[in-house]
Amino acid sequence: MTQDTAEINKSVLATAIKFEEDGRELYLDCMNRTEHPWGKSLFQSLADDELKHVARLKETFDKLAIADEYTQGPAPLAAEKQWKNIFEEARGTAETSIKAGTGDVEALNLGMAFEEKGINYYTKLSEESANPLEKKFYDIIAKEEQRHYLILKDAHELLTDPSSWYEKTEKIGLDGA
Repeated sequence: MTQDTAEINKSVLATAIKFEEDGRELYLDCMNRTEHPWGKSLFQSLADDELKHVARLKETFDKLAIADEYTQGPAPLAAEKQWKNIFEEARGTAETSIKAGTGDVEALNLGMAFEEKGINYYTKLSEESANPLEKKFYDIIAKEEQRHYLILKDAHELLTDPSSWYEKTEKIGLDGA
C-alpha cells in the first residue's frame, strides 16, 4: 500500500468512525426522546450496534487494512432474537392502544434519515474501492445500515399506522385467511 493510499484509507476510516460515533449519540438521544419502553429498547440496541461498527472501523484504522475476517461468514449483525423480542413487546403494548408522541415519531424519522446517509456513504465507498476486501467490508456495513433503516421503518409504521403493521406482521389477509 502506498503512502497516498494509506492516507486516503485513514481519512475514509476516520470519517466512517466519526459517522458511527455520531449515530450512537443520535440513537442515545432518540432513546431519551421516545416514551415507549420498547422504543427505548430499540434505540439502545441501535446505539449498541453503532458501537460495534466503531470498534471494527477502529481496528481497521489501526491496521490500515481491511481484515479478511471481517468479510467472512455471516455479517456481524445484532442478534435476530433481540429485534424479534422488541417487536413482540411492542405488539403486546400496541394491542391495548398505541398513541405515538411527537418525540417517538420524530426520533424514528431522525434515525431513518441517518441510516439513509449511512447506506449511501458506505455504498459509495464500496463502489469506489479498488480493493476487493475493502469493497466487501463497506458493503457489509452498508447492509447493516439498511437493516437498521428497515427496523426503524417498521417501528415507524407500528406507531403511525398500527392496523397496517398488524396486518403485515400477523400476515392477515383481507379475506381473513
